[in-house]
Amino acid sequence: MLRLNRQPFLLFSIFSFILFSCGTKKTGADEKTASDTVVTKVITPVDQITERIKTEPGNPELYAERSKYYLAEKKFTPAMNDINKAIAMDSTKASYYLTVANIHFASLNIPKSEEAFKKAISLDNKNIEAYLKLSELYLYLKKYKESIANANEALKIDKHLAKAYFIKGYVMAESGDTSRAISNYQTCVEEEPGYYDAFIQLGIIFATKNDPLALQYYNAALKLRPNSTEALYDRGLFYQDAGDLEKATADYNSILQIDPNYKNAYYNLGYIEVNFKKNYQKAIEYFAKAIDKDKYYAEAFYNRGYCYEMMGDKQKARADYKAALENSPKYDLAINGIKRIGG
Repeated sequence: MLRLNRQPFLLFSIFSFILFSCGTKKTGADEKTASDTVVTKVITPVDQITERIKTEPGNPELYAERSKYYLAEKKFTPAMNDINKAIAMDSTKASYYLTVANIHFASLNIPKSEEAFKKAISLDNKNIEAYLKLSELYLYLKKYKESIANANEALKIDKHLAKAYFIKGYVMAESGDTSRAISNYQTCVEEEPGYYDAFIQLGIIFATKNDPLALQYYNAALKLRPNSTEALYDRGLFYQDAGDLEKATADYNSILQIDPNYKNAYYNLGYIEVNFKKNYQKAIEYFAKAIDKDKYYAEAFYNRGYCYEMMGDKQKARADYKAALENSPKYDLAINGIKRIGG
């Protein structure tokens, strides 16, 4: 029996808040013509803040601001040095400890990150951002009770926080309470109709129930992000499971127009060819493309080997089954494949 490649159940970027958007600003001096012989140095936001610090060395806000830019560039040591200077000048600012927490999390020092979030809350017990980030941290650690508690604290301050409902929905889904997960995700999109991730999670939950409502949520997500390969893949998989192969194939091909390296789209196109159409040669072509994108793709090796076996080419089938086992030594289907054709 062939394995169908599926997306992980819950997909969203925990701690996206760590990334601080700070592009460099282009000026006329940055532009270069064919006749230029000297390239003018690009003045970055960090350079600009550094110049301001020279004239205002006692301003903690400048160090705090520069710290965030360093964090966005993953320069953790200078980021921490700057925020510590800011705290040395003013240790009463909760926002400074939020930056400390983000730096520690980005550098994978989770205990220090948790400590800094708690410090921020101790300085400002009405700081919504601190509660939400600590809630996400506990979600990452699978401390669901603590995650819910902090999300609820944020909601006590503002009952319209879409992100808090999203976190609670995530926790409920992870805990197997799909009814409460649905309720929280639906409240999330009621509060913020553009909350893409909530629509995706609602789609996934209803897809596991084989409920056509999943399509409504995937379509809502795609309306927000028309080029979302994630939403297209999930919708394609729902169509595939429902037997609507034409629409599933259309979604997978749409993905490949957006991202030609999307290995799972090739894989599932191959799956459709072999499992539903018995077109082994066409399936081999798709599995080969999936392998080209990921040379460790054990499932693709197995399924290509299965196609070769069905076509009577035991030598190529054996080679693919062995390749699958090299990448996944306990892969039972590949083990059984070798046993069928002889090792």
